[in-house]
Amino acid sequence: MVNLIKVPAHGDDIYNVQVDSLAKASHLSSQPTVSPLAFCHVPCLLTFNSLPIDMNIRHFLQSIADARALLSFCSMERFTALGSPSLFDWAGFASHKNGRPEF
Repeated sequence: MVNLIKVPAHGDDIYNVQVDSLAKASHLSSQPTVSPLAFCHVPCLLTFNSLPIDMNIRHFLQSIADARALLSFCSMERFTALGSPSLFDWAGFASHKNGRPEF
C-alpha cells in the first residue's frame, strides 16, 4: 500500500526539494532520459520514423517544431508569394557566397 502525503509547495521537505530539482533538471536537459540498456527491458518504446526517442521528449518535440519552422521559412512558397521567381536575380544570390568559397 502506498500512502500519499501532501506537503506545502515551498516547504522544507527533503523529498519535495529532491523532486523539484529533478523536475527542473529534466525540463532543461536534452540528455537521454533513460539508459540505452533500458530499451531492452521496456514493454513500450516511443519511436519517430522507426528511431527510438532516447532524449527528453519535450526537447525532441521542440526540435521537430524548429525544423518545420525552418523548412517553412526557406520554402519557395515564401518567395513566390512576393512575385514570380523570375523577378529574383538568382545568379546574384549564387555569386554572393557570403565570402565563403565552399558555398
